[in-house]
Amino acid sequence: MGTERTPEPEPLGDRLLDQWEPPSGTYLSYRKEIETMLATQEKALLRERRMTRAIWIYIVLLTTVLLTGSGLLMFHKVEGTYVAVTAVFWFLFGAVFLFLHQINQSRFEVIKEIKGVELRLAALEETLAGRGEGRGSPGA
Repeated sequence: MGTERTPEPEPLGDRLLDQWEPPSGTYLSYRKEIETMLATQEKALLRERRMTRAIWIYIVLLTTVLLTGSGLLMFHKVEGTYVAVTAVFWFLFGAVFLFLHQINQSRFEVIKEIKGVELRLAALEETLAGRGEGRGSPGA
């Protein structure tokens, strides 16, 4: 009675990496898909940039008006302080939008670089696979 060993399952890391690997032989369609994805994300980032600029301009103007108003109301200590605190709150709110946009822009640049390297590797794999098929069998 021979001992049959069941094949060992692939490690989880290998399975996860294989999940994201593009199917072989479809480099051009994969490249088109990546370019479409990057173009869509770039359009969204440009839209977000315009919106962030508009919000930032509005917040700066609002903060300026509120701080000017708080200076004029300082003879009423409570109201002047309330308006100044409100101005600082709105300024911090605008700064958060600005930082979120900066983070999203940096994230997009990193994704763009990673996808560029990924496409170059896929092209290299396709080229190497094409060379290997053209040689025939090694024993011939």
